[in-house]
Amino acid sequence: MTITELPQTEVLTRKEFLDNMIAYYSEDPEHRRSQAGPDTCFYHQSNGAKCAIGRWIPDDQYDSAIEGVTVCDDLVFRSLPEKLKDLGMDFLADVQKLHDNGHWWCANGLNETGEKRALALRIRYNCQ
Repeated sequence: MTITELPQTEVLTRKEFLDNMIAYYSEDPEHRRSQAGPDTCFYHQSNGAKCAIGRWIPDDQYDSAIEGVTVCDDLVFRSLPEKLKDLGMDFLADVQKLHDNGHWWCANGLNETGEKRALALRIRYNCQ
């Protein structure tokens, strides 16, 4: 498994998803993150960049109408693979916030504040 993929199992843990997201975007935050502003991202961008949730929305399920809304919107949530939906909407929304907040990232990945936020998510969702 590479960091561009999720485990090819029926069940995906929250820890696997969070670790994968952090590793993937830490490799090249500037080019992999799909920033629309300091605190928002595009699900799919024309240059191929995708946000933490958008990278798991298949191209044939993508609808530009989802841009500007969160994963909590039914249109977005329905387009996700089942194993991501199984992680829960609240968890995915919190991961989306962690990814989207540009103030929590630096050239090498999460900054100190971002690491603290990630730890808080790990504790909240018992995925340490």
